[in-house]
Amino acid sequence: DARMICITGSNGKTTTTSLIYHIMRKAGIDAGLAGNIGHSLALQVAEAPHSTYVIELSSFQLDNMYKFRANVAVLLNITPDHLDRYDHSFAKYAAAKMRIAQNQRAGDYFIYSADDETIWSLLPSYRLPQRQLPFAARAAVAGSDGDAFLSRDGRFTAAVGDRSVEIDTRRMRIGGLHNAYNAMAAALAALAAGVAPDRIRRSIYAFAPVEHRLEPVRETDGVLWINDSKATNVDSVWYALESMKRPVVWIAGGTDKGNDYEELMEFVDEMEFDR
Repeated sequence: DARMICITGSNGKTTTTSLIYHIMRKAGIDAGLAGNIGHSLALQVAEAPHSTYVIELSSFQLDNMYKFRANVAVLLNITPDHLDRYDHSFAKYAAAKMRIAQNQRAGDYFIYSADDETIWSLLPSYRLPQRQLPFAARAAVAGSDGDAFLSRDGRFTAAVGDRSVEIDTRRMRIGGLHNAYNAMAAALAALAAGVAPDRIRRSIYAFAPVEHRLEPVRETDGVLWINDSKATNVDSVWYALESMKRPVVWIAGGTDKGNDYEELMEFVDEMEFDR
């Protein structure tokens, strides 16, 4: 009988999940944090049940989702990742991500990026009965049930029905365009869950970076060390580098998952990086 707020996407899942959970708890809602973020949903349901669960879902978990239903579903983006698991087929990977919206009913909410070309191209092939809440910084959004749009001055207004909240992303402790997207999605999810706008605003401004995600470690001799070890695909690295406001020494490594790095190399060549 618990309300399920579920989040997926190639990038930003953990930050957005943590931010929504932070908002819920600060609003006094009995919420549990669960899923791919490292906390078992099944164990919590069995031993410490909550009235609301904020759940991060990976494509691996969505592959085996059949009857499970998200009351509020958040799809942040779909970009190439884990293609080695999906026969190097981006279409199969994208279909797995879209499964978050299955089983939703007319009174549920589906929050998604209107800037993401893959999501936008797939929507017409799905008959979605739920209320749709798009968010964007580039596309012209106009959701009949609500939406969020980031203006050039760094502010966005998220609206669901007759309730809305305005956020100045320059006051957030998490920076970059990607975190503006995460905050828009979180604000829409919180409004859909009935959280008061002033509580959403205060919680977003107070939220600190999550471990391993553009996490400032320390500054020594004028050098700021940033731990972004969770940036494990091309888009997450692109947005991380895009958010930098000072010269960067980029340290990278790991195992290839079938991604195309050409776009990333072109971006690095355009920027002033020390390599």
